[in-house]
Amino acid sequence: MNDFTLWLSTGFEHIVSWQAYDHLLFILCLYFSFDVNDFRKLFITITAFTIGHSFSLALSTMRYISIPSNWVELFIAITIVFSACMALWNMKKKSKLHASIIYLAVLFFGMIHGMGFSSLLKAMLGHEQSIISPLLYFNLGIELGQILIVGCILLFSAVLNYYLKLNFNRFKFICLCIILLFSLKITADRFLDLFPS
Repeated sequence: MNDFTLWLSTGFEHIVSWQAYDHLLFILCLYFSFDVNDFRKLFITITAFTIGHSFSLALSTMRYISIPSNWVELFIAITIVFSACMALWNMKKKSKLHASIIYLAVLFFGMIHGMGFSSLLKAMLGHEQSIISPLLYFNLGIELGQILIVGCILLFSAVLNYYLKLNFNRFKFICLCIILLFSLKITADRFLDLFPS
C-alpha cells in the first residue's frame, strides 16, 4: 500500500467510523442548518468547516498549537451543542441567523474538530521527515468521508420525503432535539472526565 492510499484511507475511515460519532453529529447539524433544497449554502458551510479543520490540523500536527486531548474532546462536544441550537434557531422563519454568522461559527468549530483529528495523525506520523503529503492525503480522506456522509443524508431525506411524505421540518426538529440532548450528555460526561475522582 503506497503512502497516498494509506493516508487517504486512514482519513476516510476516521470520519466514517462509529468512533467518530461526535463528528457525524456535527455534520448532521450542518445539514439541518438550512432548508432541504438549499444546497449552495450547505456546500459553503461544509467548505468553511473544511478550511477550519484543515488549518488547525496542520498547526496541531506540526506542534505550533497544543491543547490537551481531553479538553479538545470537551470543546468538540460543546460545538455540537451550539450547532444544534443554531440549527433549531434557524428553523424560525422570522428570526433566521444570517448565513455569514453560521459560516464564521462553523469555521471556528472546524478548527476545534481539526485538533481532534490531529491526535491520531501525530501518533501515526512518528518521526517522518515530511508531513506535508500525509497531511494532504489524510485531509482529503476526511473530505471524501464527509461528502459520502452528506450524500447519504441527502438520499435518506429524499426517500423520507418522496415515499413516506414525511414533513421534513418536523423530522429535522425531532432529529435536532435528539442530537441536542445527546450532545449535552456527552458534554457533561467529558467535563466530569476532566476531574477524575
